[in-house]
Amino acid sequence: MRRGTVGGSWLACGLFALFAACGTTSLKPPPPSSGGTSGGSTPLPFGGQTNVNIDLGVDTCAGSLPPTPLTRWSIPDLDNTLDLFFPPGPRLVDSLSPEVDYQRDVSASFVRALYGVASARVEALSARPDSLPACPDDDGSDAECVQTWLSAWGLELYRRPLSSEQLAAYSVAFESKRAQSSATEAAKNTIVSMLLSPYFVLRIELGTSADSALLTAYEVAARLSHFAALSSPDAELSALAASGEILMRPQLLAQLHRLWQLPAGRAARRLQILQWLGLSTPLRRDDLDAELSADMDAQLASLIDDVLENQDASLTKLLTSRRQLVSNALAEHYGLPVPAEESVDLADLSPTPYAGALSTGPFLSRYRGPSERGLRIREALLCQPLSPHPPGDYPLGAGATPRERITAAVAGKTGCAPCHQLVDPLGFALEAFDDQGSLTGFDTTGAFQSLVTSATTPLSGPLDLGTQIAQSQEGLSCAARRYLEYALDTSLPVTTEARIALSGPSNPADDWTNCLSLVLNTNKGSLAAMSESIVSSVLMLTRADPARYVVAFDTSVDPLEHAYQETLQFRQVFPTSAEELVISAYAEALRQASQGLEAGGDGGAAGAGGASTGTAGHAGAP
Repeated sequence: MRRGTVGGSWLACGLFALFAACGTTSLKPPPPSSGGTSGGSTPLPFGGQTNVNIDLGVDTCAGSLPPTPLTRWSIPDLDNTLDLFFPPGPRLVDSLSPEVDYQRDVSASFVRALYGVASARVEALSARPDSLPACPDDDGSDAECVQTWLSAWGLELYRRPLSSEQLAAYSVAFESKRAQSSATEAAKNTIVSMLLSPYFVLRIELGTSADSALLTAYEVAARLSHFAALSSPDAELSALAASGEILMRPQLLAQLHRLWQLPAGRAARRLQILQWLGLSTPLRRDDLDAELSADMDAQLASLIDDVLENQDASLTKLLTSRRQLVSNALAEHYGLPVPAEESVDLADLSPTPYAGALSTGPFLSRYRGPSERGLRIREALLCQPLSPHPPGDYPLGAGATPRERITAAVAGKTGCAPCHQLVDPLGFALEAFDDQGSLTGFDTTGAFQSLVTSATTPLSGPLDLGTQIAQSQEGLSCAARRYLEYALDTSLPVTTEARIALSGPSNPADDWTNCLSLVLNTNKGSLAAMSESIVSSVLMLTRADPARYVVAFDTSVDPLEHAYQETLQFRQVFPTSAEELVISAYAEALRQASQGLEAGGDGGAAGAGGASTGTAGHAGAP
């Protein structure tokens, strides 16, 4: 195997913007406001319960809600939904460039990939006779049969019952297609139309009525399912939405725990943390054996799963646990005693400096030098963004270790020192490991500087580093903010008022972050307890603004045209310019994809390997 050299320094000379993590407020933020207006020209509400009985616990956060902007569901959300309702087949993740954080591509490349994947997955339904309508091809006397079938698929893919107008429109399109071909072809065409629809692709929440910010029971079920399992509601959750029982706190918590036990739920919880750490894509390095890279990913996955399932989902354990399974080959690569068995728990190889997620191969191999590692820790785990690296190359100085070379490079550069004083000491605590995770024997003394308390605490190795992060006000607040972002499905700006001043005006996102960080602290850093608090709060049941209305009727037979017309119906329904941009971008992407097919372009064929532009198209995307 090939060993790489020690990673270079992150030399961010010049001015920088760095914000400390959250301050504290009372456990109960202010009561919710009732402002907001509904949009749209035609008052067509989508079905949902009104006058519902909401049962909230007294130990959860409450208060004015942060906005929940319109956004596209993530690639894992869409793929997991396809896997839930369709036979095995191609997935979007194999057709598009990997996503980064909260970016949501709504380009023509995304549409072409979705069209190709949808067509292939729907074609596989032919092997499942019960998936297509068992309705006779006759003079139309089977209309009730077709509508029953349409309603079932609509509920699954739209995550809500079809409105009467949508059901009528799909019935007309189905009959038109059947007249041209057959009921089977009409059925497959209809499902592809649903999969391209904005109701499948976008996170659309319309609420219950114009004078209420309550979500419908189906929208609550969708929020819960995507938060817990990154997927549309399954049959059990949909049944609870139909009865309205999902609006009761005991059911919300029971379903959260049930979903966590499913394979999709376990994978979703793991992915949340991997995204948080910036490690959600498989490790790939030209100078690192592919099997070793896969073993490193498995090492981190085993750590996360063990913490979530066997160590109280503790933030401290996530960053300090030595219970990590490594393969025989990976143990040799790291410079550890090679076990006789196929794998070994690092906790059994004491003493060893490996402790927590920051000392796993994926983190150490992606963020290769002390400065780069320290920067990632500041940004990901402390929610303290720094300004971009200034242009130009900054060579390292002379020295035998990364610490010496970085120190020599920064010496005398007054513009560089402030950044490096915050970043480097965190990375120096990980100098026991080289840029491929192997042991170096270098010094691991560092320091954790709190921007809230102004205290600086000496560190020695990843165990001290993880403990300081997990028990700091910044670390708790950052974890709370990340989970709030998961629940809202959008990134939240880091502001200064609640983070450094610790007083004065704040905003709903800061209030919720502060409250959830207190919940996390009260429950000894349990990420599970914080998730339960989110799920049982008004955050899962309401929006920041009242319900919206939308025209919902189009009989187009062509799937791309049908999705295009449905998307246009959302114009001027969502109030913000960023949300209107999402609608316009998706409509334009559908139009371009349709023109590509008409011109004989790659069209749906791109679904097997078309590249995504990766552009962001929603409020809150970086």
